[in-house]
Amino acid sequence: MSPKVLLIGLGGYGGRLISKISEMKTQEKTFVLDSDRNCLEMTKAKRKILIEDPVISIKRDHVLQILSGTSRDFFASLEEYDLIFLCCGLGGRTGTVATTLIANIARNFATVVCLAVIPFAVERKRYNMALQFLEILRKMCDTLILMENDWLFRNCPPNMPTREALKVPEGIIATTITAMANAITSPIAEFDADSFLKLLSSGGTSTMLFGEGKSCFEALESCLSRPLFNVDISSANSLFLHFETGKKSEAESAVYSLKPDFNVFLSFRENEGERVFGVAFGIEPEIERYWR
Repeated sequence: MSPKVLLIGLGGYGGRLISKISEMKTQEKTFVLDSDRNCLEMTKAKRKILIEDPVISIKRDHVLQILSGTSRDFFASLEEYDLIFLCCGLGGRTGTVATTLIANIARNFATVVCLAVIPFAVERKRYNMALQFLEILRKMCDTLILMENDWLFRNCPPNMPTREALKVPEGIIATTITAMANAITSPIAEFDADSFLKLLSSGGTSTMLFGEGKSCFEALESCLSRPLFNVDISSANSLFLHFETGKKSEAESAVYSLKPDFNVFLSFRENEGERVFGVAFGIEPEIERYWR
């Protein structure tokens, strides 16, 4: 029996990510939790859950209050799943605080993977709050996948409108999360879903990857050289790589050229162009240097 996967978006950014994932017609259950009723109604999740301001929950009793339905029903529903993805943007009130509360509870029932987006460094108040809560999230998640908005400065054309630029990582994240979920619930013959699920149960701090090029070799080189969190990924112990290409054999040859130290999990979707989405797992040493 295939593992059951749940995708949860928390706050405004998390809601947008789940909407993007839903547009890809994923078969997984999708929830969005938000304290903003208007933003919640605009999302495309299968289940929308209105919550109180989670900062109030932290100050009162550390129990998140569900305003649409009951808290008991929501938390009981988490027991059905083997793997829970939490998607959020850090630095605000809802996504930041609610994610830590949900992760702490969900980990009692399932493997918890959190995708957290760090705000621009120039947003000092939000940025500092994000770093503060990252320390907490690292202890509450089995795998914490990081992406930073400053990646846009390094990789998007300087004349690209801000609104358009911000949609770029949303597409990358949505594609990667969808590919990971599909790889577990509907694996291709050569994909070791059990080993990958085991990796996610102890993946530690990780970062998302993306690259594109004229060939699979060029796309993979681009992917590994510009992680979405600005760290050296050479210390990573495992990689998940999802190729969107019409040249599967070339993609496999490109992966075989990697150093043998990496434990690589491969996923494919036939598509025009050569693009690679991925995650580098186990970059704790680099993260420690980043904060120092």
